[in-house]
This record gives sequence, structure tokens and C-alpha cells, in this order.
Amino acid sequence: MPSGGSWNDVVVAKQRKRRTFVVPAAEVAATPPRPRSGPHSVRPGRFNGANDLFDPQGHLVVEEAEVVDPSEALRHLEAGALVAQDVCGCGGHLECQPTWYSAADRRRMVAAGAPRGEIQGDSAWIDFCRAGERTVLFLHGDIVWGDVTS
Repeated sequence: MPSGGSWNDVVVAKQRKRRTFVVPAAEVAATPPRPRSGPHSVRPGRFNGANDLFDPQGHLVVEEAEVVDPSEALRHLEAGALVAQDVCGCGGHLECQPTWYSAADRRRMVAAGAPRGEIQGDSAWIDFCRAGERTVLFLHGDIVWGDVTS
């Protein structure tokens, strides 16, 4: 046991140092407003110069998990998720902006059922994200969803 403390103190200290890729929603909500210009500015529906993605309403898109199961992606879409796609599978960035699908497109995607294609791979995957109070499915690569995507 460390001198002057307990093992519990050591575990708590290590947990505080550990950061994950996912930014907790409370931390995002506590972030000060973004500037209107420059690399960190809000770009509705686009990546900004700092490689932050925003939904069409200007909310920061924060990745929570990678969805690999097509039926799970369909459940999120049925529950009202927004859908964006980077067709080339690069992950998206300032020079490769996503396509955002309309409400009509999303209804056609739901009617078509789960997406098809090699979703578990280096070139095609689906990220489960949050943007404000909304869920966002960010499709990467050659994912076929009804007659709407690739």
C-alpha cells in the first residue's frame, strides 16, 4: 500500500488521468461557445478547420461508439437518428465533407430495412454519435442503405 494513503486513492487518481476518445456530454455542454470565425468556428453540417463535425443545426457531433450491427443502426434510425455519410471511407475532414440525408431520405432508409455491405472493416463502418439531444449515425465508406446511399 502507498505511504500516506490507501489503494483506493491510487485507483481514483489513475481513473482521473485516464481519458477516452469519447467526450462526455456534460463536458461538451460545459464548453464555452465557439467563435464565429477561425479554425474552431461552428460550420453547420460540415467539418471546421479543427476537424470538428457539426450537424446541420450547428451542434457539435460527438462520437460515442462504433456501430457494427446493421440491425442496431436501423433501430437508431427508426428512433429518429440523423444520418451523415463520408462515401470514400476516410473518416471525414475539412477537405472531405459529409453528405447529410433529409427526413424523406431517412424514411426511405427505414422502409428499406437494415443497411447492407461489409460494415465490419477498415473501409466501411458506422459511428454512433450525439449532436445536442439528437443521435447521429455517421456512415463511412461503401454502405448501401436502400436506394439512398452508395
